[in-house]
Amino acid sequence: MKRFVLLLILLTSASAASAQRPATPPADAMTNVEVDPIRCWWRTSSGAIRIGEHFELWLTCATLENEAVQVVPDQSHLGVDVAAMAPF
Repeated sequence: MKRFVLLLILLTSASAASAQRPATPPADAMTNVEVDPIRCWWRTSSGAIRIGEHFELWLTCATLENEAVQVVPDQSHLGVDVAAMAPF
């Protein structure tokens, strides 16, 4: 019975000691980082406009491209004519 208790104490202390040490990956291991596959932003020719005033609007997008992922945006919906936008 004493051996069983002693063995149980040793196993508990060994598992507690290993749980306290964080697992460190090897130095040459790659880490994954979550990023957006496509990121877009708007730019206007004016900071504020009035109703009926003409202004220019640019949509710029950046896509992710590496060995594992390649993003191809659908440009068929992007015309240079007029875009219907809801008012703020």
